[in-house]
Amino acid sequence: MKNAQMTTATKAQDIKRTWHLIDAKGMVLGRISVEIAKLLMGKSKPYFVKNLDCGDYVVVINAKNVKLTGTKSSTKTYYRH
Repeated sequence: MKNAQMTTATKAQDIKRTWHLIDAKGMVLGRISVEIAKLLMGKSKPYFVKNLDCGDYVVVINAKNVKLTGTKSSTKTYYRH
């Protein structure tokens, strides 16, 4: 075959990590957590594989100002041990 492209496996040294700064002020808790999880897992990268850690570094600021929708803020009980 002429001009056939071969798929290469992702190696640990091929992974490029970047830092992300997320300002969570006024954002909904569930929606921001999904975006953070995608960045931590690296699922948006073209070389994502399940057996390697392809994720980026994430720093979240103003986390105390996250909005809780519905009645979660008054009915949910948080336990700390």
